[in-house]
Amino acid sequence: MIHAHAPNRPLAEYSGTESGEGPVTLYGRDAEIAMLDRLLDRVQQGEGAVLAVAGAAGSGKSALLNSVCDHAAQHSMTVLRTAGHEPGIHLPFEALGRLLLPLLASPHHADRETVHALRTALEATARPGARLEVALATWRLLTNHAARTPVIAVIDDARWLDRPTADVLAFLARRINRARVLLLTTDDHRADGRDQDEKGGLPRLHLRELDEEAAGALLDSLPQPPDPVHRPLVLQQAAGNPLALHELTRAVTHEPPVTLEPTFILPLPPALQRIHGARLPALDADVRQALLVAAAAGDLDRAAVMPAAHRGAASAGRPPGPEIWQPAEEAGLVTVTDGKVHFRHPLVRSAVYRAASFASRRTAHLALATALDGHPDRQAWHRAAAAVGTDEQIAQELVATADRACRRGGYRGASAAMRRAAELTPQASSRTHRLLRAAEFAMFAGLPAQVADIATQALASSDDPQSLGTASIQAGWALAVTTRHAASLGLLLPAADALRTTDPQEALAALSTATTVVYHSGDPRPRRESLRLGSLIAANTDHVADHLWARAGCDPFEDRPLFMRLLAKGLASPEPDLPHLVTLGAGAWIIDETRTSTQLLGLAHDHLQRITTKGANATLSTALGLAQYEIGAWQAARATSSEAHRVALESGLALAAASSWSLVALLDAVQGDGARARTRLTEAMAGIEPAETRAMAVRARIVLATAATTEGDHGGAWEQLRGLFSSDAHCMALHYHASFYAIADLAAAAARVGRRDEARQVLEAVEQHLAGRESLRLTLLLHRARALLSGPQPAEKYFLASLADPAGDQWPFERAKARLEYGEWLRRGRRINDARPVLADALAVFEQLGARPWTTRCVVELRACGVVPHHTDRQSAGRGAGLTAQQLNIARLAADGLSNREIGEQLLLSPRTIAFHLYHAFPKLDVTTRSQLRNALSRLDEEAGQTQYAQ
Repeated sequence: MIHAHAPNRPLAEYSGTESGEGPVTLYGRDAEIAMLDRLLDRVQQGEGAVLAVAGAAGSGKSALLNSVCDHAAQHSMTVLRTAGHEPGIHLPFEALGRLLLPLLASPHHADRETVHALRTALEATARPGARLEVALATWRLLTNHAARTPVIAVIDDARWLDRPTADVLAFLARRINRARVLLLTTDDHRADGRDQDEKGGLPRLHLRELDEEAAGALLDSLPQPPDPVHRPLVLQQAAGNPLALHELTRAVTHEPPVTLEPTFILPLPPALQRIHGARLPALDADVRQALLVAAAAGDLDRAAVMPAAHRGAASAGRPPGPEIWQPAEEAGLVTVTDGKVHFRHPLVRSAVYRAASFASRRTAHLALATALDGHPDRQAWHRAAAAVGTDEQIAQELVATADRACRRGGYRGASAAMRRAAELTPQASSRTHRLLRAAEFAMFAGLPAQVADIATQALASSDDPQSLGTASIQAGWALAVTTRHAASLGLLLPAADALRTTDPQEALAALSTATTVVYHSGDPRPRRESLRLGSLIAANTDHVADHLWARAGCDPFEDRPLFMRLLAKGLASPEPDLPHLVTLGAGAWIIDETRTSTQLLGLAHDHLQRITTKGANATLSTALGLAQYEIGAWQAARATSSEAHRVALESGLALAAASSWSLVALLDAVQGDGARARTRLTEAMAGIEPAETRAMAVRARIVLATAATTEGDHGGAWEQLRGLFSSDAHCMALHYHASFYAIADLAAAAARVGRRDEARQVLEAVEQHLAGRESLRLTLLLHRARALLSGPQPAEKYFLASLADPAGDQWPFERAKARLEYGEWLRRGRRINDARPVLADALAVFEQLGARPWTTRCVVELRACGVVPHHTDRQSAGRGAGLTAQQLNIARLAADGLSNREIGEQLLLSPRTIAFHLYHAFPKLDVTTRSQLRNALSRLDEEAGQTQYAQ
């Protein structure tokens, strides 16, 4: 069989084959390979076959046939190959002679008479009837050889075959089914897309362009894939053409474009320019100029192409009108439909644009700018593309464009506009200011590579301390999100120190950004420096969100009363902006005000989802996903984190990609899929150095420990969790914050494997470090750990303490585990009646979360208590079959009379999401209005039983 990813043999990559390079893996051709597999099987079984493979230049025709020939040779088939080429088109039988050369030149060929006859016929090409003699002799030669060994004959570039060879091949194709011969040809893609050759009726295999997934896989396989900024451009412009994907990647890797404005077209490498621009020189100058106008226009400008091109023709003294496009249509370069011009392929557009001189391109852009009167943003871009040198007027137009894009939330476009405005700005200080704004917009768009590039420009263009400080913050952010922590802190901390007296607000911004790096790094040295600077800056600013995060992010247990005051002050902000929401949400999360954090981060996330840069800030989504996990919104956490991971990979946000995917791995683990959790964790940690990113190292250990626990490997869980603290007598935490939240699970694992004494030593070290400064959440976890490590008498006191405060319900998984362990303790003490309700409460939470391993433990314990569960998934019974836990919960709240907004406020979801869940819940409950919900749910309860368990 031929395989797209066969490990036992090389396969030619489309771009590699058609550009003369070595063979690599095929992508996106499973269906085509399967078809060729069937033809090879057919030939080996005694039948002949013929196929014409059609596709655009660079689509991989030759590569596909290379793989067939490779496979055929490995299975002892005779492989014959030739190719048409333009210089030989007038030489009779030139291509046929090359095809048959291996058979004609063999001194051991058994069919000497046929070989002699064929050689004679080939030499007498001018004699009447020679073509028929050659065709018959070729047929005999192939069939006689195929009787001994199957033959595959491959003809590339059939359009350039000499006519006599083409006639012989047509003769063979009509008779091929009677011999063990496979005849394959390649040619340009047919425009009409029909499946049969127009003249010979031959079956045709059309190689379509690669879909997005296959194109992305091909890019990822390259030695130097395009960076996240240029990747979308490469994918868009290549439009699934494998050769273009390879060549454009090489171009942007070797010489990355500086700006990516809407009018930008990637330069074409010479190979692609020759292929897609070959027909341009034959066109008249006015037609080429009209095409250039169409090429200079973006998709949004398509309606302006006709007026601009026709006006340009009229101004040059040529008659304007649609007939100007006819030669381009006849050449197969464009189609004109509904008064709009469409290029046959994006690369044709690129070839047209790049073949023109700057003067011609400038004329085209100015014509478009004139035609786009009433569209200031598009006009500004075309005027900028036509600009020579600096031009403050056009720069101001672009600044206005950037401001409008920013108000719409289009931060990527705003950054490009502001950066181009900076390039056109003649005054140095204004240029630096605009560069800094461009970098700021790129930060909001989540584009670290662009931020680093723009900030570097700003650093090189100014000696103003404040500008240098701002640029350092931006460059430090870009380094931080790509996991270069030391380099990031080397910019951010000195910037904060330098600005703390002259510009405390900017200094605090630098320190706030540095705190995020400090948190992920976990390195104590920059943490101490951050705390020192925070104590010096705090008194000079009222920016409470940055103040809270800068202090609490470095030491969450330093001064909880102060942190709560700062949070309250931040929540009272009358008009919080996006950075305020995000930073305050992070501060709330680290001091365990988890519900508040989820609300703040959710508001910020909703804002980003509404604007045009939807989902751009993967860092925010990663933080929100973690908060959602902690409050038990696991379905939302999985969706948020999966989306964050996708966007982070596209944007080059390595740290966000790792963090979000590790959270998805944790969700896999707690829901019982340990194997998938480990696989995802391995993917998440690729490229992450645990010693330099201690927060991720802690997350990884917790995922592995959770997976081990669900599989009954308590020794493995203990080893992972014990690694969160040093092995010496001090039991120092691996991370100054994240390690402590595993203390109860560490105690549970220790109890299972008989390591209570060692676990008590860790617990005492944790208690000594916290010294009563911990949050309610940590207090409850410490009570649970003491209960698990105590003797029979004090254990119940600690269990009850871990469950006493109702506020602990905001961390449902942690509370349910405490209930389960308390229930197990009660049952072992033969207090069956006391154990049953505690275990039942735990089971209800585990079922709602989908925590299957803990659900199973609860069921086992309840059965040991004499309770036989009727079912463990209440919403799957009776009339409510198929309801999710979330849908059932929302339906009950709606039945109680709550509005979508009120339900959303309780569940931290948007009213639109509530409406979506109700829309899917109604048919499952067989209702059409909210007023019917109460009766439907009552019937559901009757069918399922008013309680979940019967004794």
